[in-house]
Amino acid sequence: MKAALWYARNDVRVENIPDPKPGSDDVALKVDWCGICGADLGEYLYGPLIIPVDKPHPPYPFII
Repeated sequence: MKAALWYARNDVRVENIPDPKPGSDDVALKVDWCGICGADLGEYLYGPLIIPVDKPHPPYPFII
């Protein structure tokens, strides 16, 4: 699947990543299209603002 990955300020890349494997209580959805929100744009232009870069989790690059 394709995902927008945040690497650093002004560095967001759309890349192919492995499809997640849903668990027994999960549902997999097929997304036809999507967009970004203002918080994502803020992370791109001025970040990291909300993305916790001082913690070991989540792994980086971060899927926005």
